Amino acid sequence: MRADATTFEELFAAAGKYEDAMRRMDALIVANAPKLERRLFIEPTMVGIGYGSYPAHTPSSTGTWPIIGMLPQKNNVSLYVTGEINGLPLLMHFDNQLGKVSCGKTCMRFTKYDNLNEPALRDLIRTVAKHWKGRENVKG
Repeated sequence: MRADATTFEELFAAAGKYEDAMRRMDALIVANAPKLERRLFIEPTMVGIGYGSYPAHTPSSTGTWPIIGMLPQKNNVSLYVTGEINGLPLLMHFDNQLGKVSCGKTCMRFTKYDNLNEPALRDLIRTVAKHWKGRENVKG
């Protein structure tokens, strides 16, 4: 699902039944990683909220990518987390603690915020912010 949004409010509204979950996750991220700059992330195939950014390089392109990205999808909300500790993606250090979610290496999918383990999410977000401190575009 690609939301047609140019503001945070339009993106939240476009999330439909996931609007509350996105608003609450956004508030948690902003509260626990305040130096990761929050911005609307608009690409041809997706629109979401990005927190912080880092230079991303692939064989076919170069640009910036959010350290944490949140996107509304058709069947869930996706939270993308960038970074590794000891060769293991950051998200995988927490995947069994986060509540009722589906996790891949760098993507956590959820449908209801109330089914999440908020203390574990706070720890994840703080760990991500600490991991990237001084290596990304942050405020202040």
